[in-house]
Amino acid sequence: MSPSSPEKAIPTFHFGPYNKDHYRDLRRRNVIRLLLTYLLSLVLSVIYFIYQNNAIIQDNRRLHLKGIAENQPK
Repeated sequence: MSPSSPEKAIPTFHFGPYNKDHYRDLRRRNVIRLLLTYLLSLVLSVIYFIYQNNAIIQDNRRLHLKGIAENQPK
């Protein structure tokens, strides 16, 4: 056999068909990415609006108490 025969060639990357495990892993990673993308944005939005709602409630409470104090008979 000559040194350039295919049996003696250095093995290279195999470009064969992918198996079920590859597609299962690909699908799992894709689902995780989508869930993180959608759920993380939803969670951040909820946290922001809860914070804003609490600020509005505190401001209204302070203004209400100020209005009551200003209208007390002397």
